[in-house]
Amino acid sequence: MRTMLEVCQEIQKVWKDEQNRLKAQEQAEKEYSTVMTKLHEEKECIKENERCNGVAATSRNLVG
Repeated sequence: MRTMLEVCQEIQKVWKDEQNRLKAQEQAEKEYSTVMTKLHEEKECIKENERCNGVAATSRNLVG
């Protein structure tokens, strides 16, 4: 049987691990959001460029 101190230390360890996991998840979500925003901006830029160059009709079927 474990002592009270050992159980409390285990609780602290699990809590810290969870905090680290949440921080990592938050960072991953921020990175995902940043990448998706940049990709959508790039997509719009390409579509605008194609419109100006008269390519929009053919690429619309490919890009969606």
